[in-house]
Amino acid sequence: TGSYTLRSTIGACANSNDVVVKQRPLIPNKPLSDVVHPNCIAAKGSVRVRAIQQQVTYLLTQGGVQQFSSDSGVFREVPEGSYIVKAAGPVCNTFDTIVINPKPEWPATPVFSLRNPDCDFNTGRVAVRNYRSNATYQLLQGAAVRYSATDSVFSAVDAGTYELVVTIGSCKNRDGLTVNA
Repeated sequence: TGSYTLRSTIGACANSNDVVVKQRPLIPNKPLSDVVHPNCIAAKGSVRVRAIQQQVTYLLTQGGVQQFSSDSGVFREVPEGSYIVKAAGPVCNTFDTIVINPKPEWPATPVFSLRNPDCDFNTGRVAVRNYRSNATYQLLQGAAVRYSATDSVFSAVDAGTYELVVTIGSCKNRDGLTVNA
């Protein structure tokens, strides 16, 4: 970079021009990002560009339309979808792509029917009424799993207080029940 004089000479003739060589423009680093996807509680995700630079603005675009802008490289409340992360320098830009996954399904509170032990049965029975085949069902006492069901029915359940837990992916819902003696 700097100012220079360029001279050319042919025989007795000379000519000169002043030339300015400018500094190479800032080329932003590729905006590699950490993505936090929606979870059981948060409906939207977030994005954090790992190595931010001064004089760079970070943008999230979707379908060619700018959705978010940030000098800090942090984006919150990002809905599910595919995005281009753009690091916009004064002259040059770099890009990366990310995906925000959809929010996982939240299981409904389990609805059940309960049959306590009686003259005909020594143990109880719990039937899940809103059974979902993509969910798992467990009866817990404290933190210990006492029973797991591969279908909608827990058979031969001993007397006691339980927590009926339904899980879909990483999301859980629960309800308490008591099998009487």
